[in-house]
Amino acid sequence: MSQKKIQSPAEIADKAMQYIAIGVFLLALAQACSALIFFVGEDMAVLLGYAKIGFGILAVIVVFPQFLRLTRLKMNMQSGCAEPEGFIIDVYKRAAERAFAFTFVFLVFMDYMTRNSWSDLPTEFVIDLILAASLAFFSLSFFVFNRAGDTDEGEDDFDQVQGQ
Repeated sequence: MSQKKIQSPAEIADKAMQYIAIGVFLLALAQACSALIFFVGEDMAVLLGYAKIGFGILAVIVVFPQFLRLTRLKMNMQSGCAEPEGFIIDVYKRAAERAFAFTFVFLVFMDYMTRNSWSDLPTEFVIDLILAASLAFFSLSFFVFNRAGDTDEGEDDFDQVQGQ
């Protein structure tokens, strides 16, 4: 008989956060395709338009089932229970904070560049570039923080002998 392992709320939330970060990266690629359309020929612009739609659909396919699982989890949790905690949720929050800060730094850079040397760029391109950079930074920092947390380098408190 096959027994399905029952996942804890934290495990469900952690897995959902990982898929959401992948979906955000796919959206960043879609925005990058949208920004690149301004610099390529007509044939390539059509292909980039299809790629943008494909990345968007793929993001929905990746994120929507996880969204449903999280919604079901929140509905099934008792009202007195707190939000599920976990390492991945903390990583997700840290990545969101860094992406928020990066977005402001990038906006200052883009403000300077559009006032001086990039003044002839279309507004749509600048907005697509800002969105692509912000989404990409969030998803990449999520995976960097997640990867950095996986290596404990033997720093387990329970392995140490007391008094040493």
